[in-house]
Formats: sequence, structure tokens, C-alpha cells
Amino acid sequence: KRVEDCVGRSAFDLVPPDIAAGRRAIIQKVIDTGRPQVFEDQRDGRWMNHNVWPVLGAVGEVERLVVFAMDITERKLAEETLEHSRQMLQGYAAHLQEIIENERLRIARELHDDIGQRLSALKMDLGWVKRRLPDRSEAADKLEEMSALLTEGVQTVKAICAGLRPGLLEELLLVPPAGAPP
Repeated sequence: KRVEDCVGRSAFDLVPPDIAAGRRAIIQKVIDTGRPQVFEDQRDGRWMNHNVWPVLGAVGEVERLVVFAMDITERKLAEETLEHSRQMLQGYAAHLQEIIENERLRIARELHDDIGQRLSALKMDLGWVKRRLPDRSEAADKLEEMSALLTEGVQTVKAICAGLRPGLLEELLLVPPAGAPP
């Protein structure tokens, strides 16, 4: 609107009736309480921040009002963009975490299914060979050392699986479920 069109008119005449009613209520609240009011609204694609301040007289009554209005459209658009970016980052982070967890699960299963089972089979084969050798032979002693190394290897695979996916061990029944008797 042009300045000439606004001179001598009430501020309520310059806005649509539905907005004027809301503004009247805010102004009345400032007059009744003597406290400033701050509010934002959006109209015609623009965001405005409004401050309504009372000017008090000598005995504390509201004599006048001072109204400041500021166009905050750019700030609101920046906030919306920032919020959208934050939501996208959260989505990316969740997706990345899912990928990491799936890869950990795959590696843990592969370790258990392949390496763990192979080490266990080798340990059983060593036991079979050892039972067919004399008790105190050098070969039996060496087989005992190899068996200990295989036991350590199986424990290492279990520890790596536990580090990758602790819950997977219960699923694969490598350890008893939490709260189950040992």
C-alpha cells in the first residue's frame, strides 16, 4: 500500500478482517496486562515478527502502544532449509548405521560359519590323530600344542564375533542367552 492510502486510517483497516480480530485481541491483552506481546504470522508468502509494547503513564496505566514489525521471511526460509537438511542428515546417518550393522552381521556370520567351523573340524581331526598315536611320543606332544592353538583360534573367532554383533552369539547359540543357567 502507498503511504497516502494509510494516513489517517486505523491499522485494523489495513489488514483482512480475520487478522484484524486476532490483532485486536493481542492489543487488548497488552492494554489489560501492561506487558509486551511478541508474535509471528505468515501472510501472502511473507513471515512477519510483531512486537507490541505498552507505553505507561505516570500511574502505570497504558497510554500508548508502540508496534514494531519486521519481515523475517529470509530467516524462516533458512530455518526451514536447515531443518530439512537436519532431517536428511538423520536419514543418512540411520541408513549408514544400518549398512554398518548389516556388514558386521555378515562378517560375524562368515567368521562363525566358515572359519569357526573349520577350526573346530581341525581340532576334532587332531583329536582323532592323537588317539591313534602312543601317549608320550613327540608327535602326540606336537598335536597337543596344535590342539591348544586351535582352541585359542576358536576362542578368538568367538571374541571377534562378539565384538561385531554381541546378540548374534545368542542367535547362533555360541553362548547361552542372557539369564540362562550356564
